[in-house]
Amino acid sequence: MTVFGEAVDYCDLQTLLRQRAQALRLTMESIDKTAGFADALASHILQPFPIKSALGPQTLGPLLTVLGLKIALIEDPEALERVRRHSQWQEQRKGMARRNRPPGRFTDMFIEKEIERRLAERERGVEAA
Repeated sequence: MTVFGEAVDYCDLQTLLRQRAQALRLTMESIDKTAGFADALASHILQPFPIKSALGPQTLGPLLTVLGLKIALIEDPEALERVRRHSQWQEQRKGMARRNRPPGRFTDMFIEKEIERRLAERERGVEAA
């Protein structure tokens, strides 16, 4: 495995993708066709100063494939140490379950109520339908 570069933010990732396309001597048109993108989408994604980003969940995978890349997440101990010193850093207490925290969204509340209902049914001996 060859490491092509290191990105710590979105801008770094875009720069590395652009450099990889240049290293492979690929035209933007060939990237569009091979990845199944609309015309000129690769040039929007890989331009040096993007006006708005087109790199997202639907384009990242195909672009990585065309460029022969994959993403590996590597621990950054120095960054982790800097964040741990931040006043808002809190580690989860051992044994602290998700349902012990207040629900953040309506769906969380719905899921928690459904779990409680099923557990109550199980305790009463009623099988879930």
